[in-house]
Amino acid sequence: MPRKPTGSLFRNDAGRVYACVLVGDKDRESFPLDPKLTEEQAEQRKELVADLAVRLRASRNVTRDAIVALLEHAAVHEGRALRDVIAAVDVICKGGAQAKVVPGVSSVPKQVTLQQFGQLWTSGELARMYPDHVKPKRSVEQDVYRSTATSARSPAMSSPRPSR
Repeated sequence: MPRKPTGSLFRNDAGRVYACVLVGDKDRESFPLDPKLTEEQAEQRKELVADLAVRLRASRNVTRDAIVALLEHAAVHEGRALRDVIAAVDVICKGGAQAKVVPGVSSVPKQVTLQQFGQLWTSGELARMYPDHVKPKRSVEQDVYRSTATSARSPAMSSPRPSR
């Protein structure tokens, strides 16, 4: 009988704690944990994320990207948001829903347009997803205003280039 995958914890050079779990047959992924967690809480969260990963992998109606997106949320959220993720996993594993990833909502797609990147950045989603690398924007209102003012003035800026 194979042993139950439990995942592992590691700390990066900046001191951030990550849970590393199996998301595919031989494919591991690392998820940053909430920096406010104690070592004991981090261990418990790692076990929860690993358990969710096992359940999602066993379900045949879940893509790898959807597993990663759900586990990203489970790793960092607390309280009601965490309960919602667990409830979503329960529904998916019972066959009540099919998990899909909506680009720009729960994870960054493989290829993003400049407009999508700007929306991820100004909405604060990039800062939430990559807190070690991206700081929250302080000038969001001015950036959104500039963006809408520029596209309103110049229709060429907002429409795609014609192909040759």
